[in-house]
Amino acid sequence: MANVKLAQKKRVGKNKEKIKRIYDRAQTPYQRVLACDQVNKEVKQKLREQYVTLNPAELRRQIKLKLEKLNNINKIIINKIIDLKPETKVTFLDHRTK
Repeated sequence: MANVKLAQKKRVGKNKEKIKRIYDRAQTPYQRVLACDQVNKEVKQKLREQYVTLNPAELRRQIKLKLEKLNNINKIIINKIIDLKPETKVTFLDHRTK
């Protein structure tokens, strides 16, 4: 997600009572790393190669699947601890029965 960075602050007005903030253009952290002179070319190339392989939709699906697995494990553990009937539903963060 792109974000903006504060580039400058200037005092303006008759008595310099107001502060005018000047922001840099919006960039993602990835774009900022590539624009940075302190990062060497090999690291930037590795980041480019990795960036090409990323698929945000697939990453979201994988995260959702793993969260569902954790939720199921949590339900099993909670049900064993408080000895509930199998049909009683327990949500991930809510230990009360429904």
